[in-house]
Amino acid sequence: MKKTVFNIFRMAGTVVLAFLLLSSCERSWLDEEWNVNPNSPNDVPMELLVPTIQVEMGYNLMGNNSVRTTNLWIQQFDGTVRQSFTEMRYQLTPADVNNMWNSMYSGGLMTAKVLMEKAEEQESPHYSGVAKVLTATILGVFTDLFGDIPYFLNKTKNCRNRP
Repeated sequence: MKKTVFNIFRMAGTVVLAFLLLSSCERSWLDEEWNVNPNSPNDVPMELLVPTIQVEMGYNLMGNNSVRTTNLWIQQFDGTVRQSFTEMRYQLTPADVNNMWNSMYSGGLMTAKVLMEKAEEQESPHYSGVAKVLTATILGVFTDLFGDIPYFLNKTKNCRNRP
């Protein structure tokens, strides 16, 4: 009796699995518009990229880890509680550095690069200039804080002979 029930369940499972595998490749019943998220656009206009970069720069370069840590170390103010307490004693954790690096390098700097590329595609010299100034500012502050950082444009006319 146990073997019969087990065989029935095994056959039913095999039939269901075969049905799922054979029918899952058909896309005729699925509307392509269902999988579009209206809150996450695929293309962002240039006029919305500039404030995004500015907000990230204002928070990370002029008001968060870069300013707090350096001002604590040159003793312009004293850290007495929480995160500032450990930074005042020169005890940095990877998160103290990674927060600013990740948000500015993969956020602000790459957004500025996208803005620069869009401006050149649409032949907009004003946005191209803004993107270059924002990129230079981010690169300047980052090289002051971290030293050499990995960054280059993927354009053949600006590249030198690289290995």
